[in-house]
Amino acid sequence: MDKKAIVNCRIIDGTGGEVIESGTILIDGDKITAVGEEKEISIPSDAVIISAKGKTAIPGLIDGHMHVTSMPGLLDHKGHIEQNLRAVGKLQECLSWGTTTVANASGCPESVILRRTIESGQIRQCSRLIVGAMVNATGGHIRGRSADGPWEVRKAVREMVASGVDFIKTAATGGFQWEHEQIWWEDYTVEELSALVNEAHARGKRVHVHAHSQPGLNHSIQAGCDVILHGALIDKEALEGIAEKNLYYIPTLYITSNKVINQPSLPAHMKQRMKNAHSVHREGVNKAHQMGITIGVGTDGGPGDVMIELCELVKCGLSPMEAIVSATRNTSDALGILESVGTLEPGKKADILIVEGNPLKDISILLNKKNILLVMKDGKIEISRGIYSTT
Repeated sequence: MDKKAIVNCRIIDGTGGEVIESGTILIDGDKITAVGEEKEISIPSDAVIISAKGKTAIPGLIDGHMHVTSMPGLLDHKGHIEQNLRAVGKLQECLSWGTTTVANASGCPESVILRRTIESGQIRQCSRLIVGAMVNATGGHIRGRSADGPWEVRKAVREMVASGVDFIKTAATGGFQWEHEQIWWEDYTVEELSALVNEAHARGKRVHVHAHSQPGLNHSIQAGCDVILHGALIDKEALEGIAEKNLYYIPTLYITSNKVINQPSLPAHMKQRMKNAHSVHREGVNKAHQMGITIGVGTDGGPGDVMIELCELVKCGLSPMEAIVSATRNTSDALGILESVGTLEPGKKADILIVEGNPLKDISILLNKKNILLVMKDGKIEISRGIYSTT
């Protein structure tokens, strides 16, 4: 049956508005048709009833920065096949954690094929996939479509957009990963970044930029990149620039979290760089929050790590409500898909989680997968752990 009604639940709609303590959500097909107080909504007689008494409904979570596949510049044709097959399992596991949308930060034309296969229903129970194509400086931090100089950069962006990708991912600084590079290294000049941004914007595509430190952060802001990623060594000047231009900031605190730093297999050079950035990263996010910068959620991790990111954001001063909004409305807005997902509102896709307890009182309940009782994507119940429906 296409009609469903989630009844008697606490509703956090992702907009940051008032919580509905005893509410109803009506779904018809893949869309939400009504959200409100239980007493105000009439339930169709042919709707499947999903009772969620004592539970909380929130929008499906969004990971705005995950490497679903390996960097394309490191793969041959067999590698692309293998990586896209592995990605299916990763996206299925993401969905089981309640991450209904994932942005692939290491995308390429082959990722577009995967996205279309998921959208067609040929591959099931996967998170919705948003494809960001890598365009990068030769020998830079990321390894996708290498391009140097303004006109070669423009050509690379044109190629990626023509293949059907959703946004362009680039890098302005070094990072933690490669032993030979330093985090402060510049990848692209302002001239190259500006050409990349102008070409992407001319085709209606946004630009996400890996930028940890200066001067790459200022280069990214000056060029007009839409989403600033990481900022592990972000400073006051960069935060002021982000605020002035009203850009999005996705800090990916997960990458400097204790969970990552304490991994026994982590190479020594990465561990040291992450430890050095740990406190600065969190101070920067706290200041960004105080300044009213729009903070989105990405992990640079894997399935379920979005829950760790939410907890890290709360430690940085965001309220649990603000953290949930960051992982839903804000990230959807940063990805340019807010018209269809990210909040529980009529007309939006029915991407809905039902969780045990109240995450506004304790955000850490989301760290336990057993508390993710139901995952709905496009109006279809994909995961159910103890939530039963009755006609």
